[in-house]
Amino acid sequence: MDFSELSGLVLVIVGAVLFVTAVQLYTFWASEAVLAAVSRRVEEQLASVRRSLPIPAMRRRKAA
Repeated sequence: MDFSELSGLVLVIVGAVLFVTAVQLYTFWASEAVLAAVSRRVEEQLASVRRSLPIPAMRRRKAA
């Protein structure tokens, strides 16, 4: 194996590593965006449920 074949192999390996890293970063970014959207939707639903539930007054009378 001469130097030109070795340098070509190194370029292929470096390119593959960079490609895999880019794919992993993109999937992480996409999953974070989906997670943020889902958590926002759950928060909105919980807020509407909290508004619809009657909350009894929690005041206690002081003992005389």
